[in-house]
Order: sequence, then C-alpha cells, then structure tokens
Amino acid sequence: MDQDGLSKKNKKNKIIRDDNDNELIKEPKPTSIDECLSDITKDILTLNQDFKKIKSKILKLSVLYKKESRKKNKCISKNDSRSSGFNKEEFIPKGISKLLKLQPNTKMTRPQITKKIYEYIKHKKLYYKKNKQVLRADKKLMSLFSLPSSVNKATDPSDEKAFTFFTIQTHIKKCFEKEKGNIIEENTDDESDDISSDSEGEGEVKGDNNVIK
Repeated sequence: MDQDGLSKKNKKNKIIRDDNDNELIKEPKPTSIDECLSDITKDILTLNQDFKKIKSKILKLSVLYKKESRKKNKCISKNDSRSSGFNKEEFIPKGISKLLKLQPNTKMTRPQITKKIYEYIKHKKLYYKKNKQVLRADKKLMSLFSLPSSVNKATDPSDEKAFTFFTIQTHIKKCFEKEKGNIIEENTDDESDDISSDSEGEGEVKGDNNVIK
C-alpha cells in the first residue's frame, strides 16, 4: 500500500502520528454544540478532581511540616532553657550558702535554691499553722532576707508585708542582686587602691627629679 493509501486509512480510523512517528489516537470531533459543551464539562470535572487531590496533598504536607517544626522548636527551647533564665546555674550567694550549709562556690538554679530554702522552712516548721502559705522567719531568715519581726504576725497570704511561699523568689533575687553589688564595690575599691598607689609612685619619681636638679 502506498503512502497516500496509509494516510487515507489513518484519517478514516482517526489516527495521527507525532514527530517521532508514534501513533496517537485522535479524539473524535464533537458533532454538535451540546456534545462540545458536554466534553468541556467533563474536562472541568476532571480538572476539579485533580485540583482536590492536589489540595489534599498540600494540606497533608502542611500538617507534616508543622509537626516537624514543633519538634525542632521543642528541642531548641529545651536546650535554651537549660542554660538561661531560672534554669541557669549560678553561684549561690554567701548568705544563702551559709544558711543551707553548702560548700562555697556551689552552683544551683533558682528553683533548686527555692526548694532547698522551703525544705529548711518545712524542717523548722516556720509557717502559720492555720495557713501554711504564710511563712514565719527565724533570726537566720530575718538576717538573710532583711525581714522585720512584724512578718511573723501576718496571717493573710495576700498581705504585701507578709513573708509567704510566693515571695521567696523575690527575696532570693534580692540576695543575688546584693551579692553582685558587693562584688562590684570590691572591684571598684581594688581599682581605686591601684590608682592611689600609682599616683604615690609618680610623686616619688618627681621628688627624685627635683633632687637631681
């Protein structure tokens, strides 16, 4: 069969070929407007279904991404919290260290210090019997936290002048601030001593120069 015969046969069977001579099935042409509209509607429905599938996959991907992000953020926050804020280990102020009978230069977190002080209070039974949230202070606690004796008369935990479980952190914070202030003062005194000794040395040198003259 010649080339013309093959092309006529292909047209008759609605078969076309691409550039690489691969056989492609040609869709039949619509014969009416209704048929054409019907084909378009089918295509739209197919696209809509494909779109819904893609949308569903995107939503699943979004959920997986959020889960992974939360896991990473939790790991990061745990690592950060171990070395910062209340969970950061610090040198205990000398007054607290003495009260708790700890070795000098001991390091603890603020919650650990609070727990130790509360254990001391509990062991000594330093609290108001009718409401254990209201604490009592012995001479050591009064000296450490600079508390007046009037705190032992308080009976209401909401009293601003009372010594309570909720105010321990505030008093511990003041101890740390006081300790830092003392260190700064000591460093300042050392620097002033060095400056004064240097100035005395300069005076002696000047005196010697005057003698030489």
